[in-house]
Parts: sequence; C-alpha cells; structure tokens
Amino acid sequence: MSRTITIAAVQMDAHPAPTAGRLARADRLATAAANDGAQLVVLPELFNTGYAYADANHRLAEPLDGPTPTWMKQAAARLNVHLAGSLMLLDQGQVYNALLLFAPDVSNPTFHFPNGDALTFDDMGPILASMKGTGPLVFGAMIDQQASWLGVPAVNTVGAGHIRTDIPNGLSSFLTFLPLAPWLVRYLPQAGRMQ
Repeated sequence: MSRTITIAAVQMDAHPAPTAGRLARADRLATAAANDGAQLVVLPELFNTGYAYADANHRLAEPLDGPTPTWMKQAAARLNVHLAGSLMLLDQGQVYNALLLFAPDVSNPTFHFPNGDALTFDDMGPILASMKGTGPLVFGAMIDQQASWLGVPAVNTVGAGHIRTDIPNGLSSFLTFLPLAPWLVRYLPQAGRMQ
C-alpha cells in the first residue's frame, strides 16, 4: 500500500541575525507550509542563527532544551506537522551541527474497552489529563539521564509512532486510575481486556 506525504522545503535568507527574529520568520513560513497541506516541514541548515563561517557559531549553540528546540517541539504540535531543522547543538560541552526532527504527537494514550468505548487521559478528569505528554519524559529524558549516570551512549527509538496492544495486567493498571477518577468503576468488569 502506497502513501503520499506532502513535504515543504522552506527557504530562508541565510544572513546571520538574532535567533528571536529568525524563529519568528521560521514560524511564519512553517505555518504557511502547514496551511498549504505540508505534513513534513524541513527548515534550512542553521535556520535559527543564519549561516557564517565564524567562531561565533560556537557561542550560539543551544542545548536540547534551548529556545530553538523548544520552539520546534511546540510548533510541530501546534501545526500538526513533522518539523525538521539543523542547528548548532551543545551537548555535554561539545558543539555539533545537528538535524532535529520533532513529531506533532503529544502522548495521550487511548484506552479501548471490549464494549467499544474509548477513553483518553483528557476524558478521565483533570488529574489524569495533567499526565498527558509524559511519554517523552519516561521514554526520553529518563533514559538520557540513566545513560548519563552509567556513562554510556544510548540510542532510543521507544515510543515512536502509534501502537495498539493489550495492556499487560490490565486490571491492575486500571485499578491505579480509580482513586483519581472513581467514576471509572463502571469499566471495572472490562478492565482485564483493555487495549
């Protein structure tokens, strides 16, 4: 089965300029591409700073939680696109020209019951809704932290894409939700067969 993906290759002036202004320009262009139907938006190399062969590039490098990666993550979710772009990335004191790719998904699992009902964390009350989006922490930041403690590299592909699977020990898992959303007790007879 074939699938068509609409890709936008964004062109920007490469002249060096402050990051805030360049991100605002990238946001306008990525928004226009998304509005035109792009599913993957690819920004140019060093889109956030401009392009220069200068030592200043090292001072402009950002960590993964810096303003550019943060904007990319938020823009991908807001525009519902995959967003890619290259920047000078600061990682453990080293600077790399790195391509980052952010997916639009914010983890919000859907629990399917045998009777056909489906619930997300949003449907399960404000406390559980506040847990939405914690997947990247569990499957990303925590693994990075553990790899750092051990002093070893880690390549992580866990949590990429969508899956549908039975929940192991579904009843036990479901019981942990009940104190936070007691009205879910009506699903208790089906909880052992949740997906």
